[in-house]
Amino acid sequence: MKTLRIYGDSFAAREDVGRPPLASGWGVMLGNLLGLPVKNKAISGSSTEYAIKLFVDDVENNIIDDNDIIIFLPSSTGRLYFTYQLTEAPETASLYLHVPQHYVPQEWYWKNKDHIEWWMVNHNRRMQEITHESYIQLLKNFAVSNPSCTVIVLPTFPGKYKKNIFDNITSTNFLRANIFLMNINQSEVGIKHEENFDYKWWTEFTKIDPRSNHLTIPNLTILANLLVESIQNSSIDNITYDKFKTNVIEKITSKEQYLKYVANGLIPNRYDILNNLK
Repeated sequence: MKTLRIYGDSFAAREDVGRPPLASGWGVMLGNLLGLPVKNKAISGSSTEYAIKLFVDDVENNIIDDNDIIIFLPSSTGRLYFTYQLTEAPETASLYLHVPQHYVPQEWYWKNKDHIEWWMVNHNRRMQEITHESYIQLLKNFAVSNPSCTVIVLPTFPGKYKKNIFDNITSTNFLRANIFLMNINQSEVGIKHEENFDYKWWTEFTKIDPRSNHLTIPNLTILANLLVESIQNSSIDNITYDKFKTNVIEKITSKEQYLKYVANGLIPNRYDILNNLK
């Protein structure tokens, strides 16, 4: 059966299972618009390596059908992809970037703290950017070999590696977006693309991002509709920054402000966040 398959991190993960579609991220919206079942294997906090491993596993196990739609979201470089992250706890791939002592499991982090810090200091960021580009080329090769499938790469974080040197091979069923979802994320808060987004500042009172997939509901809806157009027209050129809303939301500091945004249809109503606010 034709299926929408999603691989990636928190920019795609369905964190609100069992809630209405508007509170469950753009993947659920897109599946509803296309009338297709959704297999979403994206996990918040996971690495690109984990996502590509799941995709390759599905290919090797013949899980992907000839006419499936695959959407792959490469994450930021620098996330952990040790055996522990690839087999037991993929959500810990980025936790060391925040405040590890506030997260579980703590034992693995403190047991391997010296190794993690050594890796952070010694790993070559440039080579990992090249490796990430190689993952995208793997997806392109899959698309060329499976012309009945549609493969969409939807990058999350801006990278320094130039893709244009690999664009000599084209395929109408391989679509690579020229935007970064993180830039849309920042623009919603009124932060320019070239400025650094301080996640700890943004979640000071809510503890976690109050938005599903780090985007407000209006932009989630816009993204889902644009992806429908891309799939129907076999072109990704329609997905541009100017299609999305900017300056949509401010840093949430109180329960009253949070509930106002919920009532205005900007963010979902999540009790785990509401309980963190005064």
